[in-house]
Amino acid sequence: SHEWMRSEELRRLTASEPLTLEQEHSMQRSWREDADKCTFIVLDAEKWQARPSTTEESCMAGDVNLFLTDLGDPSLGEIEVMIA
Repeated sequence: SHEWMRSEELRRLTASEPLTLEQEHSMQRSWREDADKCTFIVLDAEKWQARPSTTEESCMAGDVNLFLTDLGDPSLGEIEVMIA
């Protein structure tokens, strides 16, 4: 799981559960293959620009999830924003 999701407080605030490696892989496959959802990773731009050698993973600040609620009408959906 992502480093910031190791925080017990963040998991409580986001109603998230720690996942095993197998569960994490299954969830990632689902997000990659399912036609009804997308995710976008939010990076901390100041941290990213401050050190050129910094990895994207270490700059993660949260994510935005898009759930399409009606595949017949792509304008209908639900957005979930989670910022650590």
